[in-house]
Amino acid sequence: MMLLDWILKNRSKRWKVPLKPPKLSDTNSNEEDKNHLKEDEKQLKENKKQLEEDSRQVEEEQKQLDEDKKQLKDKKQLKPLKSHQTRRSKCNIVLEIVVVFIGSILMFFGFIQGPLQPASFKLPAPPKFEGVLAANTKLQEATNIFQGRVFGPESIAIKDGVLYTGIDDGRLVAINGTEVNTIASFHASNDESIPCGIPAIEHLCGHPLGLRFDKSGSSLYIIEAYSGLYKINLTSGTAQHLSKYNDQYIGEHMQFVNDLDVTSEGVVYFSDSSSQWHRRDYAYLGVEGSATGRIFKYNPSTDRTEVVLDDLAFPNGVQLSPNEDFLLFCETTYARINLLFLKGTMKGQVVSFVENLPGLPDNIRASSNGGYWVGFSVVRKQPFSLFDFLSDKPWVRSYISKIIPPDVISRYMPKYGLIVELDQLGNIKQSLHDPSGEVVPGCSEVLDTGDALYLGSHNNPFIAKVTLKK
Repeated sequence: MMLLDWILKNRSKRWKVPLKPPKLSDTNSNEEDKNHLKEDEKQLKENKKQLEEDSRQVEEEQKQLDEDKKQLKDKKQLKPLKSHQTRRSKCNIVLEIVVVFIGSILMFFGFIQGPLQPASFKLPAPPKFEGVLAANTKLQEATNIFQGRVFGPESIAIKDGVLYTGIDDGRLVAINGTEVNTIASFHASNDESIPCGIPAIEHLCGHPLGLRFDKSGSSLYIIEAYSGLYKINLTSGTAQHLSKYNDQYIGEHMQFVNDLDVTSEGVVYFSDSSSQWHRRDYAYLGVEGSATGRIFKYNPSTDRTEVVLDDLAFPNGVQLSPNEDFLLFCETTYARINLLFLKGTMKGQVVSFVENLPGLPDNIRASSNGGYWVGFSVVRKQPFSLFDFLSDKPWVRSYISKIIPPDVISRYMPKYGLIVELDQLGNIKQSLHDPSGEVVPGCSEVLDTGDALYLGSHNNPFIAKVTLKK
């Protein structure tokens, strides 16, 4: 009835419902009244019937509307949920596959015996490039000489204006003006078809490293990385093999003979960077961080070689003091230079000369100012040094060694040219930089002639020359 009241109240035009009862006639014409009444009753019945039919239709429409709302609600809730569940399911499957794949790789390499047994160590935070270490572009003023004619000239010696250096195809060469002449070859094989200059066969071709003249300047002492210590008389052209890699008095064989210095009496101090890794694997030595290196002493009066120090982490460049009362040697892995007393009450003792250098030191040589020049093959780059970060994570370095060859590791080391000059007490006096690494990507050694610096590197195909300003 409520629906009927609403229709009556709003005067729907669809149904012809009398709004007021008919007014009776005063003439008492009963027949007319009856007829009108019958017609009204008939009309009312029709309207009631129509109303009932419309009510049923409204109910059906309301029922259909409720059903449509329910279906719409189901679409909004159930279907997106189903799609979301499908996406989650696919994501989970992909994630599980990735996890299983990575886990399989880690397990695979975990069972493989890697070439390294990495040691854990921790260095102090690298020094900031400020003050005397502030970055500059002084090395970008260098001139690269003999580009493409000398590959890997790590160490350089000079006599009468002629430069001498060893290169990666196993030759010792003399550079006079524009000429590059071969002085000696350290090939272990007579097969001339061997393509020397390739790291994988470097042991067959040889690689001369450290060079020094004796005090008279008549003999040149050479370290060949694989076979040991040599002496060449430049006047007569004769050569002597003074100390061999498998010398019977040294214990474990030399594997990576590196640098040297010679006293006025002809005693030679030289380094063997590792008793395990060859020079061609030097990147592995740096990644492993092991301490199997040694310092040797060759005595010409006895013709014997003896171990002076052992258990060193990548001993590298060596340099005698002006009075020959102590020996400085770079310990590359630990970014420091040590001092070994050769005379006096502290003879045989080792102390630190300079700690926490801004890079990994290679060779050390005297400067014309009475101090020392140090070259860095790798810089502990600011603000993040990957070498420092991995130093106390031996398991990461172990995995690296299983999947990346040493020549690839060395190829992607950061390029940054840096050399520093130390005073007699080990304080840094000045630094020369090439932050871009475009002119001088790295430096192994600095030869100071007083008017110029000659920079050698085991990686560069040239010698860099920096003219000193008076």
